[in-house]
Amino acid sequence: VNIPRAYDWSLGLCAKSTQFPNEAYRVTDENYFKDIPAQIREDVSLSKLYESPIASTNLLVSTYLSQKSKLEKIRLKDAERIAHYAPLAQDASAPTLADVLRSVTLDRDDGFTDFPIALRPVFDFLEELKAVTEMPVLVAIDGFNYWQHISNAKEWGTTVALHSQQMLVPKILGNIMQYGD
Repeated sequence: VNIPRAYDWSLGLCAKSTQFPNEAYRVTDENYFKDIPAQIREDVSLSKLYESPIASTNLLVSTYLSQKSKLEKIRLKDAERIAHYAPLAQDASAPTLADVLRSVTLDRDDGFTDFPIALRPVFDFLEELKAVTEMPVLVAIDGFNYWQHISNAKEWGTTVALHSQQMLVPKILGNIMQYGD
């Protein structure tokens, strides 16, 4: 999995400047996110995080388009995720990582045109990557050090900058020593 621009979360994919920062929203804010995984709602450390919908969508769509053939070979492992994605899967008896990302790429939740967008696919994708057994997984993050600093993202409606580790994707992937435990 190639994450070509870690700064999409820290500097902002759509930030015009530091005066017009990247937008970030609390992951439990139902005005901006729907289909919020139970793990995020129940885990206090995860429920306090923020996410940039544009950066997450870009990650999922670019990964799907560049790695589709490999993602189609990787079956989901978690029983609850299997049940959730089976109706959307090309093979309902064996949903794959491609099926998780296809839902975003084909915009089944209208996330390209309006809020709220589905948060679940990015979380499920990152969690399922930890359980892959079909092939070795390398997560390459260009600019990893950006995730160790204050970001250009601000919570919507405030002027307080968020640290990159307050964002969902950088928090999950940002500590290489813990990822995959």
